[in-house]
Amino acid sequence: MKSTGIHRKVDDLGRIVIPAGLRKSLGIREGDALEVLVEGDRVVLAKPSSSCVFCGGEDDLQGFRDKAVCRGCVASVGALDERLRSPKPPDRPVRPVEEDDDTAARAAQREFEERYRADRERDPYDPASTTAW
Repeated sequence: MKSTGIHRKVDDLGRIVIPAGLRKSLGIREGDALEVLVEGDRVVLAKPSSSCVFCGGEDDLQGFRDKAVCRGCVASVGALDERLRSPKPPDRPVRPVEEDDDTAARAAQREFEERYRADRERDPYDPASTTAW
C-alpha cells in the first residue's frame, strides 16, 4: 500500500477529511459510498465493488460471504457443487493406461494378425469368413 504522506486528525464525531486531490484522482464525489475495511491494524477506505468476483459482470449481483456474485455464476457454482457431490461414471469405458504404449500397439497388431489368419483358415468362399474392410 502506497503512503501519500498526508495526515488528518479525526474530529469529535469520528470523521476525517479526504483531501480534494485524492478524491479527484480516485473519482470520489460528494455523496459517494465508501467501504470501510479492516486489514490487521489498518483501516482501509475503498470504493464498493460492483462487479461479480468471478466473471466481472455487473447485472443481477447478490452478496455471498461479503463478495458480489452474479446470478449466472451462482448457478454455475451450484451446478459444479452438484457434480462434485455425486460423481457421474464415464459415458464410455476408459482404456487403462499402459506402462508402455509400444507394448500395447504390438499386442493389438498380434491380435489383428491372429484374427486375419483364423479368417483365412476357414473356407475362403464362405461369406462369413471374410473380414469386412
